[in-house]
Amino acid sequence: MYAVIMAGGLGLRLWPASTRKRPKQFLGLVSDRPLLTETLERFQGLPCLEKCFVVAQENQKKAVLNCIGKACGSDSLILEPEGKNTAPCLLLSLAFLRRQGLADEAVVSLVPADHLIRNTASFHTTLERAFCKARDTEKIITIGIPPSYPHTGLGHIKRGQELGKNFYGVEAFVEKPNLALAKRYLKEGGYFWNAGIFVATLKVFLEEFSRRAPNLFSFFGDLEKHCHKPKILAEIYKNLPTDSIDYAIM
Repeated sequence: MYAVIMAGGLGLRLWPASTRKRPKQFLGLVSDRPLLTETLERFQGLPCLEKCFVVAQENQKKAVLNCIGKACGSDSLILEPEGKNTAPCLLLSLAFLRRQGLADEAVVSLVPADHLIRNTASFHTTLERAFCKARDTEKIITIGIPPSYPHTGLGHIKRGQELGKNFYGVEAFVEKPNLALAKRYLKEGGYFWNAGIFVATLKVFLEEFSRRAPNLFSFFGDLEKHCHKPKILAEIYKNLPTDSIDYAIM
């Protein structure tokens, strides 16, 4: 498995502590270490992990390098010329991984850089099960968090048919609810907070882009060819439509 950690946030949610120049993933909000550093350390010791990559915006390169230390080398840094939301971010990352020689069968986990996860062992177990399921079923696996209170700041996942122990189909992705809806979801059950974590083989991710977001996928060949050439990549990237993974694919 290869982990791609998205660290290109814009710093809009926790102002004034978080700003465009220093988004929350570079802040020590829950300890003296930045959230990105803690995210990278969380992947250490995961048996199925081959390598971590970090994707961020070009103007965040220095901040990222300060956070990653020895956790992964500079050859593991994927730089977006500009922020285009999570779908172009993933597509560029897949192009970078393909250029690095990853096979279609390689399993890729896409993970935000700004989570607080206290139980690392449980996270490892969950991610390993997602890895095995993605490898064996050729589906995109997403992780739902059992809600503990009505939350209006997170999207929700509506659980579908059971497909195995603690695995379910997804009936719907639900946008951030108002308080009344959030209370109803909690009371009804079967709704989970959307963790924004997606796990699939390289082949499945690319097939879904081709099928669900052909306007984005049409840029893949150029991204793969020029992802290591910043000036050319910037010219290509500015033409990509802005979209999230949730809307473009999921």
